[in-house]
Amino acid sequence: MVRTLTGIALLFGCLLASGASFQPALPARDGITVHVDGREVNTYGLVTLENGRLWGPLTPIALTMGADQVTVDEETGEILVLHGDRTLRAKVGEEVMEAEGRCFYAPGGVRLRSGDAVVPLTALEDFFSAYLGYDEELRLVDLTLSGKEMEPGEDFYDREELYWLSRIVEAEARGEPLEGKIAVANVVLTRTVDPDFPSTVKEVIFDTVGGVQFSPAYSGSIENDPGEESVLAAKLALDGEYVVRALYFSMTKFADTCWASRHCQRVATLGGHVFFA
Repeated sequence: MVRTLTGIALLFGCLLASGASFQPALPARDGITVHVDGREVNTYGLVTLENGRLWGPLTPIALTMGADQVTVDEETGEILVLHGDRTLRAKVGEEVMEAEGRCFYAPGGVRLRSGDAVVPLTALEDFFSAYLGYDEELRLVDLTLSGKEMEPGEDFYDREELYWLSRIVEAEARGEPLEGKIAVANVVLTRTVDPDFPSTVKEVIFDTVGGVQFSPAYSGSIENDPGEESVLAAKLALDGEYVVRALYFSMTKFADTCWASRHCQRVATLGGHVFFA
C-alpha cells in the first residue's frame, strides 16, 4: 500500500470522510505534544523520547512544516518527502536518511507504525531548516521554521574534513557497525575543539605530540579509499551526530592496559572499541 498525502489532504481528508467539523486532536494523556510555529500537530500519540532522541510520525509533522508531498510505501518501505526543490529519502529499517547529499541518523532504523513512518525529529529539523526545542517538564516539542532552505551537502560539508575523516573511520573502524564508525569520527572531531589537540581534522589524525595518535596515518592505510558506510559515518558526525563524547579509544583487547585506561574514564564500549573521556 502506498500512502501519498499533501498538505490539503492531511487537513481535509478526515472531514470529507466523516462530515464532522474540524477539531484539533489532543495528545494522548501523558504523551508528548508537538507544535510547529505554535500550531499543535495531531501526532496520534506516536511521539516518543528514546535515549535522548525524539521520534515522531513523519506525515503530519512534515506536512505541517510545509512539505508539498509525503509518500510512504508500506510494501517497499520507500519514503519520500518533497519540499520545494528538496527531496528527503528514507527507507523503513535503514539507519540513514538522505536529502541533497546531507545525511541524518535514525539509530535502529526508521520504523513503520499505523501506516506511517516514524523518524527522528532532528532529521526534520535539519531538512526544513527549523529549530527544535523540547520542554521536558511540559513534554512539549516546539519546532520553529527559520524560513531558510536546507544547505545541500556539497556546500555544507568541508571537502578536506570529509576526505580525511572518512579515511580514518575506514582505517580504524572497517567492519564495525555504523554506530562504531560514527564514534571514531566523534573522537576526531571532539579533539579539534579541545585545546590540548590540533584544531583541524587532518592535523588531529597526523598528530604525534606524546606519540603517534592514529597508527593508520603512518602505516599507510589512511590512504585507502573509504567504503560507503565510512563516508556516511563521517557525514553524520560532521552534521553534529554524537553517539559518544570521548577523546580516546582503544581496541577492546588492549583496553585494560592502554594509556587512556590509566588516566581517563571509560565511557562506552561499541563494537570492537572501548572509548575514554
